[in-house]
Amino acid sequence: MRWVERWPGSTNPDGGGVALFAWGGAMNRVPPTATAFVHRESRLLIAQDTAWGDRDPERVIAANLDWLEGFSAALRPHVSGSSYQNFIDPSRGAGSGPTTGPTSTA
Repeated sequence: MRWVERWPGSTNPDGGGVALFAWGGAMNRVPPTATAFVHRESRLLIAQDTAWGDRDPERVIAANLDWLEGFSAALRPHVSGSSYQNFIDPSRGAGSGPTTGPTSTA
């Protein structure tokens, strides 16, 4: 929560934050290698995001991206290190899929 409170701000009212998607239960009963969905042993999907407006200057965009990377780094010791296919972590480089924001599974 403390990291969310550090969001640097922008003109976009959606702001920045984190979403937790509960996994587990029946989906965890299927082996990870049985389907294309390899996150069968995860309990959560954690998605961090930030947003800015068209009129925000480069310094605001840079501050938001730095905040997002810092947020991801703060979570890193507590998560699996894998990234959900539909929300690929941009730090994984070009060609790895969409770059909508860092995610981790836990």
